Amino acid sequence: MKMLFKSFLLLAAIGVFFASCDKNDNLAELGTPTGLIKPFNLLAQMQDAKVTDTLMLRTVSWSEHDDISTISFFYEGFRIQNFSVRMAFTVSGQTVRLSANHLTDTIFIERTLIESFPRAGESLNDFYQTIENAYVIICPFYVGSGFGMLTSTGALLIEQMSNPAFNAIVQKLSLQMNRAHVLSLFPGAPVLCFEFNPQTGAFTGNLTPFGFEFVRTNLTRARLAQHIDEATVEDNSRGTIESVAVIGKTNASTTSSRNFRIIK
Repeated sequence: MKMLFKSFLLLAAIGVFFASCDKNDNLAELGTPTGLIKPFNLLAQMQDAKVTDTLMLRTVSWSEHDDISTISFFYEGFRIQNFSVRMAFTVSGQTVRLSANHLTDTIFIERTLIESFPRAGESLNDFYQTIENAYVIICPFYVGSGFGMLTSTGALLIEQMSNPAFNAIVQKLSLQMNRAHVLSLFPGAPVLCFEFNPQTGAFTGNLTPFGFEFVRTNLTRARLAQHIDEATVEDNSRGTIESVAVIGKTNASTTSSRNFRIIK
């Protein structure tokens, strides 16, 4: 009977021991991944570039549990352009000059994938570097013609301006015009373009809303080019590169981005 009782105590102790081990198992207590743990990802700074240059993109990535699934590169382009236009024409034997400036800020290349790693037949382990203790990926990026800058002047610049920029310039020029200006540029302009004072029985010299719209409609690129005194642009084009590292099980990701300037 004592022997049976001792055996029972031994089995109970073993059960407690294993139960205690299971309770204190740190891995078991981790539970389901929350997605809050993100990978480390750092894209190196890039130098300024000319169109047709090739940039060597370099990113360093690692994660706490070494579970990065993909590392991808993206690019987009944006530019700030400051247009300055001055037109000249003759009114009653005198030269009249009207000027307008317009600043634009536009994205001209939408976010586009460059490359995603690993590619077919590769493993991220192919990019592991012991000295960095991380995945180090170097990816060439060709700066294509889409990043080109506007460098033209005069009538050629008027031809190359985007529609929104050209329309803004024309609107600003139209707001500076009076009846004499319009008749010089458009001798056949309709009477409705001009403000008439019935009390004096004469035109005031101002344009009506119809008149401003008439100028904006009829001052085409070709017509404006005929009267260009000066047209220039300060073109500040930029590119943005992103590297994105993604953890496969949770889709948690980290994005590192860098800008580079397009130079002439």
